[in-house]
Amino acid sequence: MRTVLFLFLFVNTLFSESFYTLDGVKNLNIYLANKTTFLGNEEKSEIEKIIKTKLQESGFIFGEVDPITLVVKISSKEVHDTQVVNIELRLSEEVTTHRKGNIKTYAVTYFKSELIETSSPYEDTIEIINAMLDKFINAHKDDNQ
Repeated sequence: MRTVLFLFLFVNTLFSESFYTLDGVKNLNIYLANKTTFLGNEEKSEIEKIIKTKLQESGFIFGEVDPITLVVKISSKEVHDTQVVNIELRLSEEVTTHRKGNIKTYAVTYFKSELIETSSPYEDTIEIINAMLDKFINAHKDDNQ
């Protein structure tokens, strides 16, 4: 049974960018959760602008009714002279379960995470976010062809 599951997961990764489906995802809101000491309001605004611009250039729409929330969470911990930074990119949206009563809930429908150790946390964070957005955009293109 484990072998079958492993083979299924392995074959699935050969043909897709992720285990998540991004079919029909177009309308977004951005929420940037800053849990760091190295990002101030100005840097946070700049990161939000980078994210929004990159996604708009790829055809995503912002500010429409019933958007899906794109959450970017940046957290860090200082260890000696370096920062350990965790960057998460996730889509959260309202879904209806198949349980009795068709319960509406909020679910994570896409997730990527990167953990880095850096002495240039702001610059490296922007680089990682750009790479994560590229993966997200490519996965979206693959799922919507």
